[in-house]
Amino acid sequence: MTGMDVLVAALAVTGALVLQARWLAAVAGVWSVLALRQGWLTVREFRRHGG
Repeated sequence: MTGMDVLVAALAVTGALVLQARWLAAVAGVWSVLALRQGWLTVREFRRHGG
């Protein structure tokens, strides 16, 4: 492999890792929003029924 081949391979691997990290962060963000919403709805129902 030449130096250019090594550089292209390194860039491809780095790009894949960055995209994977963004995807995982997006999933974690959506999961957090849904969990907070569910908790808020639970508290609201609990208060509504005199808990």
